[in-house]
Amino acid sequence: MASRLQDVIQRGLASAKPLATAVAIGTLYYSTDTQVTERSDGTTWQSYNDAGTGATLPIDLTTDVAGILPAANIGPHASTHNAGGSDPITITTAQLPAHHTTHEAGGTDPIQLDNLAGPDDNVDLNASTTAHGLLPKLTGNASQYLDGSGGWSAPSVVIPVVRRQVTLTIDNGASVIITGQKGYISLPSAGTWKKWRLLSTISGSIVIDVWKAPYSGYPPVVGNTITGTDKPTISSTNKNESVALTGWNTSFAAGDILGFNVDSVATVTKVVLALEFE
Repeated sequence: MASRLQDVIQRGLASAKPLATAVAIGTLYYSTDTQVTERSDGTTWQSYNDAGTGATLPIDLTTDVAGILPAANIGPHASTHNAGGSDPITITTAQLPAHHTTHEAGGTDPIQLDNLAGPDDNVDLNASTTAHGLLPKLTGNASQYLDGSGGWSAPSVVIPVVRRQVTLTIDNGASVIITGQKGYISLPSAGTWKKWRLLSTISGSIVIDVWKAPYSGYPPVVGNTITGTDKPTISSTNKNESVALTGWNTSFAAGDILGFNVDSVATVTKVVLALEFE
């Protein structure tokens, strides 16, 4: 049996290939230097290929797959591989009537889907209201998002305003608060006054003036008042507040020092003054 196979299947250099008439019909000969397999029909050597198409390697994918899969046999879907181009894979609308997909290797959109037909295919990742704000840009400025109007833009972010406050508590126990200076507060940062609120433990009346001076001018005096005609005031009640700040010097710098002075008081024994700022 081994001798019979050697007679039917042979290999060697192309120059050593015997005459087709000198071997049995059906003999296969593989030329090791040209990598070609041929079959003797008793008269001549014929090309022999397992796929039955006569094609040889390597396959050229740029021209209808070198005749193995001609365009006519591929039907509505055809793909070309552009090894040296900017689009490694391109499928055109003519080849895919309902779905058009392009890969833009050098563009702004690594993946772009457009010209998609059908009720569920209206998606365009280049500028889509469907994906608005959800897909970050993959190249270039990564802080930009799809804006739903045809391009990329920075997201619209609303930063909530955070207010802070300083407070002063004046407590005279069971006795009515007496007039005069009641303490100082150092401001750690710059800002703008937005509101005052005055809270008393009992119903009564009180007027408090607020003075401000830089650290170099400490202590502040009455000539440094910032309250204009809208001094923190309670009149025959237990609370009051104002956002008008009429006549106030509303701005202050980091390190400024506030001084507080009770101008007048009746009945009130304990009060809290809160000054809000941004």
